[in-house]
Amino acid sequence: MKWSEIKDNTRDIDMLVAEKVMELDKIHMCCEHPPFYSEEIAAAWEVVEKMQEKGFAYELTHDHEDLPTAKFYDQDGNSFKGYSFEKCDLKEAICHASLLAVGALEDE
Repeated sequence: MKWSEIKDNTRDIDMLVAEKVMELDKIHMCCEHPPFYSEEIAAAWEVVEKMQEKGFAYELTHDHEDLPTAKFYDQDGNSFKGYSFEKCDLKEAICHASLLAVGALEDE
């Protein structure tokens, strides 16, 4: 799956993050709607915390156009595993980068 296929539907993003990053099972997601990871900063921060639990380091910054970027590194801290390059807000950048880092999205 590619980011371009889901980026315009925040609930699709949230469902994919819930399954692939947060590791919630589909039965749990059917009974309860997943948090709004791509819309609420508190929920997006849960994604950052989960990625830390998985051994990823992170960096949240602004690029040269003052757009938020999110990066996740592997355990050695040197290799990018996920990097949001999309022009989006911080919450979406965290979701995008985390999905790339866990291998749930293809690079574009």
